[in-house]
Amino acid sequence: MLYDEYPIEKIKFNEQDNTCPFLCEQHKEENEKNAVGIRKPRGFVEYPYTNKEHAQGFSKYIPIKEAYPKHFNQ
Repeated sequence: MLYDEYPIEKIKFNEQDNTCPFLCEQHKEENEKNAVGIRKPRGFVEYPYTNKEHAQGFSKYIPIKEAYPKHFNQ
């Protein structure tokens, strides 16, 4: 999930990262370990697996069951 904030407009931006939308635990750890940049709103972080479109902000990780609860609560 890509995350950023727009403080003047008081908007929080959360959007599915389509460059690598689902990471296993090992790749999530590698993604953070090898991240380069400032991990804060309006900053920019370059990751090995996510944010290949170079959006501002940073990656947040949400368990797939929380992101898509209707698929797991049947």
